[in-house]
Parts: sequence; C-alpha cells; structure tokens
Amino acid sequence: ARSLSGHQVNTCALQYHPYGDFIVSGSIDSSMKVWDVRNKSCIQTYTGHTKEVTCVRFSPDGKWVASSSKDGQILLWDLVAGKLVQTLKLGNPFYATSFEFNPVEFSLAAISSARSVRLWDLDSFELIGSTPADSNQVKAIAFSSLGSAICSAGKDSLKIWQLEPTIKLKDTLEMSWDKISDLKIANNSQLVGGSCMS
Repeated sequence: ARSLSGHQVNTCALQYHPYGDFIVSGSIDSSMKVWDVRNKSCIQTYTGHTKEVTCVRFSPDGKWVASSSKDGQILLWDLVAGKLVQTLKLGNPFYATSFEFNPVEFSLAAISSARSVRLWDLDSFELIGSTPADSNQVKAIAFSSLGSAICSAGKDSLKIWQLEPTIKLKDTLEMSWDKISDLKIANNSQLVGGSCMS
C-alpha cells in the first residue's frame, strides 16, 4: 500500500489515468491534484474552484483532466501544459454532482443538482442538450460503449436516453435498488450498478 499526502482536508473523488501510472484526486479544499503513483509524488495541482470538488475525470485519450465543484463549474485542463482549456457553467444555484466523458464522441455529460443530465459538445463547448427534471435526484450516469446513448439512475429506476439527433427518452426500467451510488457499462454492454440497501 502507498500513501499520497498533499490535500489540506478530505479527498472526495479519485480516478486512474487510462494509459499511465497516474491518479487524479479532488478535495473538499477545492483543489485537484495529479499524482505519479510510482514516485508517490504530486506532479500538478490545479486550482480554480471556490468550493469543494464533487468529481474528477481524465478524458478517454488521457490528454485532459477535469473537475466539477459545488461552485457550479466544470473545469477542463490540458494535462501536460497544466493550462485551463475551458469552463463549463451550470448556472447558479446548480452544480454538477458527477460527470462522464463520452468514450467515443467528443462530448461530456454531467448530473445537475437540478435533477437532470446536461450534455456539452467539447468541440464548441456549447450545451447541446438536457434531460427534463426528474422527480428524484439523478444519482449516477454512464455512456453506452458506443457513446450513442446514456443511462441515468435514480432512486428506483434506470432511464436510457438516445443522444442523436437530440436527447430523447428511449426506455425506463423499474429497478429494485434503493440508494444507487454508481453505474458502469462494460464494452459488451453489460451494466452494473452499486447501491446501498436500506
């Protein structure tokens, strides 16, 4: 086991780099750090948020690293240069609780605290779609392996949204999970969800 120390307070989000021995971490102290696992050292600290970080992600090609925060922004950074590429704003008082990069298309989807899912084009950095507000908070999202659809998980349901030509509800499945916490889709389209049963 290896310990990586550097954040001032609790770490609340982590992810491994897709192609290297690097980890990105986000903290309640509003910062994001990228770590070299082999050397057990922080190689870059990213600042720009004013409130706690809620999620961190590397882009599928490993060239960008991004963070969302309760300040209502998603910050996209060039991993090598350490420079801010773009800021995506959800609009006060809303913020992204989590987000995912599309594995195929150049886009990003985020769960909004407004109980919806928002989709941005990362070529133009424009908001290109949003799902209607759900009756319950959206807890987790996952793109299909082909990037043509996205699944959103709520308290007792799984919704499947097609993304082209516009976001449209394709199917709703009633689920027996109670408190869903995470959702992943494998390359063979198998889906797994993690929940805490009450």
